[in-house]
Amino acid sequence: MDVKKLPVLPKYPKPSYSFSKLSGLSVIPPAALLDGKQFVVEPVTTRNVTTQIGQTTYLHCIVDKLEDKTVSWIRLRDFHLLTVGLYTYTSDTRFQTIYNEYSTDWTLQIKFPQLSDEGLYECQVSSDPPASHYVYLKVLVPKTKIVGGENFYVSVGSDANITCVITDCPEPPAYVFWYHNGVMINYDVTRGDITVQKAGNDTVISRLKIKNAQPSDSGNYSCSPSNADSASIFVHVLRGEKHAAVQNDAASTSRSTRFVSSANVLTMIQVTIFIAASLCVR
Repeated sequence: MDVKKLPVLPKYPKPSYSFSKLSGLSVIPPAALLDGKQFVVEPVTTRNVTTQIGQTTYLHCIVDKLEDKTVSWIRLRDFHLLTVGLYTYTSDTRFQTIYNEYSTDWTLQIKFPQLSDEGLYECQVSSDPPASHYVYLKVLVPKTKIVGGENFYVSVGSDANITCVITDCPEPPAYVFWYHNGVMINYDVTRGDITVQKAGNDTVISRLKIKNAQPSDSGNYSCSPSNADSASIFVHVLRGEKHAAVQNDAASTSRSTRFVSSANVLTMIQVTIFIAASLCVR
């Protein structure tokens, strides 16, 4: 019976690593640590990869003229050896190396990345001395917000435009569902139009337009993307344009008043402390 042997693990050096998102990776070889003195080593060029939580990502490492050498991927956060060649050396099945012989690309695939996967990864070739390429993985958590606060006022017969902004979203969501009082309205053409568009590298905007708003259109509206938590706003359809405008102004003024009131309270506390301190000095 033939038993397929796993390749012998290469011996990896144990240098010290320090990483800065601005300057990249600095590597301090063990030989550089002499008599407690640390020699300065020029930063190594590092490639940044950004993904979102749950979205399969790929870290690329192109190696030419590999010959009899092996390519390994190491997670530097805990110096965990993930793969050697096409063999996986971790019980976490989300990690796998994919090799493309035409592009000589040894790609580390990470399925369903989590926040704990964020950090620095090393692609190392078992040459003498070892040659390395570094990739910093950034994992984002998409966030959802509806522009305008918690309430929106519109007069009967007018159009209501509600904007939902999804940030920290490198990949557009597979869908964005809109709900009115818990009922999905994406396919209800009588209620209005829904659009989804990319707006920058990590931002997606979805807009809901309610045409000829009627009192029956009042209620809670929720924007629910496939890759993030939902956000809600309460729409009030009022009779008379002036009435709706006054309500919107009142909501805005209320927010400003709360801010000013907080500032006034803080000022009063500071004055009280100052007076008390003056009396103590006397």
